[in-house]
Amino acid sequence: MNKIQEQFDFVIVGSGGGSMCAALMMHSVRKRALILEKTDKVGGTTSMSGGVMWIPNNPFMAQAGVKDTSEDALAYLESVVGDHEDAPGASRVRRKTYVTEAPPMIDFLMKQGIEFLRAPSWPDYYDDRPGGSVPGRTVMARLFDINELGAWKDRLRRSFLHVAPLYSFEGIKLITMRHSWAGRVVLVKMMARMLSSNY
Repeated sequence: MNKIQEQFDFVIVGSGGGSMCAALMMHSVRKRALILEKTDKVGGTTSMSGGVMWIPNNPFMAQAGVKDTSEDALAYLESVVGDHEDAPGASRVRRKTYVTEAPPMIDFLMKQGIEFLRAPSWPDYYDDRPGGSVPGRTVMARLFDINELGAWKDRLRRSFLHVAPLYSFEGIKLITMRHSWAGRVVLVKMMARMLSSNY
């Protein structure tokens, strides 16, 4: 029996968004990373999500003139999460690390060629709590043509949203298309995307 021996600097289990980001980071510093995935599709549980990220004090908020600070984001998390012995993953130290490191993560990913946008209106789920944001802190990846993935196109795990090339915030408007011009505009955008590419 032949044994294949390969060496890697970093081994990642699972192929979700966090794994892909970690591999990109390792690659950026010239390290060899290996992603192990037990299924025949990549995407992990990230592909089952709504595709949005809660990124406080992100660059898109500043561009849109929406004020936010790390202090406000931490106050919001404190009021919503608090301290629980059964949730060590949400400790104050981890929350502070997330609030501090999430914006630079977005900057890093954009430098790698990933395009993002800010949801025009996506309030924090408990926006009336201390530090809550009514305009919202939601960031998501821009839609892209999956044909750009080449042979990997068929290995991408599809989410429940793959039936239509829409952003989450557009889907909310689409359901109003029978009695709203905003919904009809979204329908036209969706049809144009479907005709031009394979999203």
